[in-house]
Amino acid sequence: MAVATREHIYRLYSATIICYHAFYLPLLYITFLADFFKEEDMHLENVYYSEMKDAGFFDADWE
Repeated sequence: MAVATREHIYRLYSATIICYHAFYLPLLYITFLADFFKEEDMHLENVYYSEMKDAGFFDADWE
C-alpha cells in the first residue's frame, strides 16, 4: 500500500485549490444568481415586439 508522502499531499492540495477557484464562481452563480438573471427582460421584449407588430409598426419595412 502506498504511503502518503508530503509530495502526494501537496499535489492533492494543489488540485483542490485549482478546482475550488475554477468552480466556485460558476457554482455561486448557478446557486444564487441564475434566477436574478432569468430571461424576464427577454420575455418583455418579445411582448413589446408582438404589440408593435400587431399595431402595424413594421408594415412599412415589408414594402
